[in-house]
Amino acid sequence: MTNAYADWHAVLAAQRSPDPRPGVRLTAGRIGDGGSVSVTLSVDPAAGDPVEFGDNLYGATAWAADGSGWRRVDTAEMRLMIAPRLGPGETADLQLPLAPDTPRPVRVLLDGTWIDVDR
Repeated sequence: MTNAYADWHAVLAAQRSPDPRPGVRLTAGRIGDGGSVSVTLSVDPAAGDPVEFGDNLYGATAWAADGSGWRRVDTAEMRLMIAPRLGPGETADLQLPLAPDTPRPVRVLLDGTWIDVDR
């Protein structure tokens, strides 16, 4: 049996962004019938500057615990190199395709911020 807390911290350390984006939040997640997880990304209205992301999925990834640790479960292999930009107070909806039979809950991770999605 693994320690899910320690395992998650190992995932965070491995996925740590060299350029974290303060003020970025993930909210309002749901798992759709089509095998994807959707979340809303927002930038704090008090953020001083717009936030730029490296790809059209904002660098987000999806993870699930499977009893032996955390594994990446999104299948977003191809990420368009469109550098979206969100200003303070702006939001964006993003959708990550999931591998078949992905266990729930799904944890969506972006720059050290995450949200657990179970519905």
